[in-house]
Amino acid sequence: MALKPERLRPGDVIGIAAPAGAFKKERLQPGIAYLERAGYRVRVGAHAHDRKRYMAGEDEARAEDLHALFADPEVRAIFAARGGYGTTRLLDLLDYGLIRRSPKVFLGFSDTTALQLALYRHVGLITCSGITVCADLGREREAFTEAAMWRAVCEGGAGPFEGLRPIAGGAAEGRLLGGCLSLVCALQGTAHLPAFDGAILALEDVDEAPYRIDRMLTHLRQTGLLRQVAGIALGHFEGARPEEGADWTVEDVLADRTADLDIPVVCGLPYGHQRRRAVLPLGARARLDADAGRLELLESAVA
Repeated sequence: MALKPERLRPGDVIGIAAPAGAFKKERLQPGIAYLERAGYRVRVGAHAHDRKRYMAGEDEARAEDLHALFADPEVRAIFAARGGYGTTRLLDLLDYGLIRRSPKVFLGFSDTTALQLALYRHVGLITCSGITVCADLGREREAFTEAAMWRAVCEGGAGPFEGLRPIAGGAAEGRLLGGCLSLVCALQGTAHLPAFDGAILALEDVDEAPYRIDRMLTHLRQTGLLRQVAGIALGHFEGARPEEGADWTVEDVLADRTADLDIPVVCGLPYGHQRRRAVLPLGARARLDADAGRLELLESAVA
């Protein structure tokens, strides 16, 4: 059963955690200032500015920050500072019972796909995918993306998304799950991947060559995941460009790996690493109508 966190309200405390990559302190400050101007109080994790190689500190310290923010009764939401790499290293360290006892809005993107899927697997927590503080809430914000974020965390809404391009027709309903393709692949065979039976699978990625996207989708076919889902909504694959002079597109690769699954499949969902993007509530019920080119939520993602 899905667990809906309470919606974020003006004046609430937003915690900022850094479960993945390291960053310079000055990259976070504009986002903090933005959230404070919007009427929220901000509490940054004690270890958010730590560094170990390419990660924001030791695994135990990053997990400790997540535990502290979830346990803090004043914190009403947790926003991820950035993506990068490192989230998968935390999944065996987390106290999912603690998180279940104190569910909160969680907003992240990219590498935090691993954490968000694990939270749904172990807790049933619906989370919001599409934003990190450093990348998206600084000095140059995109209006569509900004509005999508506030709608997701304060109202639990998104879409409806129309004008999606059908790869295979039909319609289906199910829990909206997925995120960054490479992280969905990374969780295969672990204890942290939720069941995708009957789900609407949303996928995107960044800076992956077309052949690598082909490889990862083939992997999901061979593990059986693509045979389990009820429908697929493909987002943007930023930086995936065929070689110069190619007579095919990335969309051709996506169609080649999904068109024969006998489920509705669309592409063109405005979700991905481009600046103008949707914020999706992972775990909320949704309906995909490929014939109509439409994806819509069937419930609010927050209580």
